[in-house]
Amino acid sequence: MDLLHALGINQYAIVQFLIFAVMFAFLTGYVFSPYAKALDEREKRTVGGENLAEEYQEKAIELQTEYQQKARDLNSQIQTIFQSQKGAASAEQDKVVRQAQDEANSLIEKNRQAIAKSVSQVSEELRGQTTNVALAITNRLLGK
Repeated sequence: MDLLHALGINQYAIVQFLIFAVMFAFLTGYVFSPYAKALDEREKRTVGGENLAEEYQEKAIELQTEYQQKARDLNSQIQTIFQSQKGAASAEQDKVVRQAQDEANSLIEKNRQAIAKSVSQVSEELRGQTTNVALAITNRLLGK
């Protein structure tokens, strides 16, 4: 103890040092260690969460790219089907129009023939009645 007095350290400093050492050991064992463990665990969960979030972000980008590609492919297929159906419908329309025109031309020709026949018949009837009409006119003019 004399050595400590010679250095200028009194007995209270030793007691304070012992109290400090005991408190340091207690706080390290019961306060700082659990806090450090909880902090490390939280950091591990956060780092894992960040990695997971990055993975989900990358997967979302991949899915969006895949969706866009499939949408383009589907649109292309739809356009192809539409064009082929449009061509088929146009061909069918042309066929129906030609058929209708043929039927109309046939009907027109048939009606022309019927009209020509009727005109011919009426003309024949008028020729047959011409003499009768001429006699009737002559009789009237002559006053009979």
